[in-house]
Amino acid sequence: MKKRISECWKKLKFAHKIGIAAITAVIVCAFIFLGRSDCPSCMTPLFTAGIADGTLLNRISLRLDQEGVKHQIGQNGMIYVREKEDARRMVTVLLREDLVPSTASPWDVFKMDRWNTTDFERNVNLRRALTENLEQHIESLDDIVRARVTLVIPEKQLFTEDQNKVSASIIITPRDGSDITSDRKKIDGIVKLVKFAVEGLDDENITISDNTGTLLNDCCMFGGFDRIELTRQEMQIKAMQEKKLRSQIITALNTIYGGDRVQIINLDLDMDITSRTVSTEEKSKTASAGGEIENKTNIYEEKSPWTIRRICAAVAIDGTWRCEYGKDGRILRNPDGSAVRTYTPVSDAEIQQAKTLVEHAVGFSQNRGDSVTVQCVKFDRSRQFAEEDFPQVSEEKDDMLPFLSLDRNDLFFYCAVGFALLSLILVIFLCARGISGRKGSGVRIVNARNLAMERPEEVADLIKSMLAEE
Repeated sequence: MKKRISECWKKLKFAHKIGIAAITAVIVCAFIFLGRSDCPSCMTPLFTAGIADGTLLNRISLRLDQEGVKHQIGQNGMIYVREKEDARRMVTVLLREDLVPSTASPWDVFKMDRWNTTDFERNVNLRRALTENLEQHIESLDDIVRARVTLVIPEKQLFTEDQNKVSASIIITPRDGSDITSDRKKIDGIVKLVKFAVEGLDDENITISDNTGTLLNDCCMFGGFDRIELTRQEMQIKAMQEKKLRSQIITALNTIYGGDRVQIINLDLDMDITSRTVSTEEKSKTASAGGEIENKTNIYEEKSPWTIRRICAAVAIDGTWRCEYGKDGRILRNPDGSAVRTYTPVSDAEIQQAKTLVEHAVGFSQNRGDSVTVQCVKFDRSRQFAEEDFPQVSEEKDDMLPFLSLDRNDLFFYCAVGFALLSLILVIFLCARGISGRKGSGVRIVNARNLAMERPEEVADLIKSMLAEE
């Protein structure tokens, strides 16, 4: 086998040998790259110190998976990610969500080296390193294009009352379409990041503003953030209650009319989301030597944080369709091949019964001014009828869905594999053609020699005529 392979290799042309060597080198390099890209030594550590708490380690790993950051967990609880930008961004996210180990120091989180220099040089280097690391971590956020950090770290004084406080000023440039200027949680995340990095820094000494000069961590502005957060929670409660009522309506009508014949057109709740404390007074009498004594007791009761003021619901119910049959028992067809169907609307009595069911499902109250409307509406079923009348066309479309649903990465992978296979087939074809061409030329030389030995005169005449023509 080895001898045959060596003979085939010797018979190949120089260009063919170069092509095979190039393809082999590309494949080997690809395997080496894939093997080295996931090794811990080629990745960036999330923290320079390991995490001993297994529960916290699992929570951090889950948070990295949610952000789509590929990572590996090494020995002693070390976490490695592929890119430095991902490490900076995730450190900021983990600080915002209080997922950084309590035993970690800023040296471990911001990956800074300790210096053995004079005190002055150390302080200067510390301030410069903190500033650069903070800017890199803040800029790693998706909501920020650029960040500029200014730290003021005064010299330590002998007496506490003479000590000036550490302060920080951060100017950020939000990305277009970002909501960081109105999201208190994200602003608090930046505050936590800066406090964690700078020792002795308090919230009141941190100033965060955008590139237009608007102060983002002002206490008055936080009150506006609280109102926005309260409004968001109110909308969530309203959406949850509406979803619950929709489920109750669908459950009440689906068992009678079927899921494809019932459609909730509109469902709106007018809710009062405020907590109330109701005070009631109870009176009791007790007998005594001087007569009866009247006692009063005040009872304070915390009511539900939200109440429904009014419910408005609109429900549409479709009628039934029935195919028409001929005398021979076959379905009648239109000129285009579709079946002939007859529509039967829902009767008024059934509409009234459905309305009663919907009212009971949503807790209808006339005192609140609730409104429930149920009507018969003819639904558009052209697509359903087309699938029933022409099933072959629908199956062909379904067969194409797997190819149409491929994303860009899958298409690129399949194209690369196809290109590699075509290149390999082309090289094999050229090699085989070169070998067969050499064999064919050898056979022709042998045939010409035999012909010259058998008929030398004819061969001589043929050569003379060819020379005369030239």
